[in-house]
Amino acid sequence: MADSSTIHDTPEAKVDAAEVARFLRAFVECDREIRDMVLEMTEIIVDPASTDDERILALDAITEALFPEAAADVVQRYRQRLREPDAVQAAEELAREEAAFADRVRVAMARKGMTQEELARRARIGQPAVSNILNRRCRPQTRTVAKFAEALGVSPAELWPGQDN
Repeated sequence: MADSSTIHDTPEAKVDAAEVARFLRAFVECDREIRDMVLEMTEIIVDPASTDDERILALDAITEALFPEAAADVVQRYRQRLREPDAVQAAEELAREEAAFADRVRVAMARKGMTQEELARRARIGQPAVSNILNRRCRPQTRTVAKFAEALGVSPAELWPGQDN
């Protein structure tokens, strides 16, 4: 087994250390709002309940927030990719899934006579987040689907088929 000085003296470790230092400097230099967002995205990345897609999106958000100049190329490639037929088809499917989820939540809320405020309180999230999800301004994360299901007394799969817990 190599001692710590050997491990830290490798070229890879020096590159990794430089990247970590660059990240930390950018984090420290940004304003509080961006730091808070980065910390929130970090929670998604380390949450075992997060999907790989959620982790990738969170990491992308962190990169864009801390290194906006590097994000410009990524955004251009992303926009080009969005115009490809398979991406258009995937976006249409996602829109259908989100609409069906919002409809299922509204039906469950109506059965319970529950308002958005009550759902938010029971799900332990903010009412604006409930509104944004139901009006499809944002996509719910897996853990949010689970919180809604618990608050409504249904299984996550009833709200979003394919959700197990």
